[in-house]
Amino acid sequence: MNADCNNKEDTLTQSQMLNAPDAEAFIKAQPTKISGLEDFGVFQYEPIAKLPTSARLLNAIWSYRRKRKPTGEFLKNSYLC
Repeated sequence: MNADCNNKEDTLTQSQMLNAPDAEAFIKAQPTKISGLEDFGVFQYEPIAKLPTSARLLNAIWSYRRKRKPTGEFLKNSYLC
């Protein structure tokens, strides 16, 4: 099995992830990923209601992925390929 990022079965949209049998594992991993992005200074959560009207918002699209070892064996649920 090829364990690269082109494996369509292991890369999911948010709606696919929420309907996947391992959705709970993805949901549990998300706070860790968000904390890591905050630690690196590339993500900051701000409630929309508290933003100034001049703020420019960017849409974010999460890509959910089942990462695998080179042998094809499951390693972990993750985000962004």
